[in-house]
Amino acid sequence: MFLLGYIDPGSGTMLFQVILAGIVAVPFFFRQAISNTWHRLRGERSQDSTSTVADPKD
Repeated sequence: MFLLGYIDPGSGTMLFQVILAGIVAVPFFFRQAISNTWHRLRGERSQDSTSTVADPKD
């Protein structure tokens, strides 16, 4: 028995868009972990989010 698969152009385009969006979204979702790892590998001090808050006395 032969299984012939067919994906019409609309479904193929939607599938391509979902895959591409997933690939692009991963770095944004894990950006803190990627940044910490990058700074640790380069030997730099990582900046935490509390250090960027301005002092109200300034």
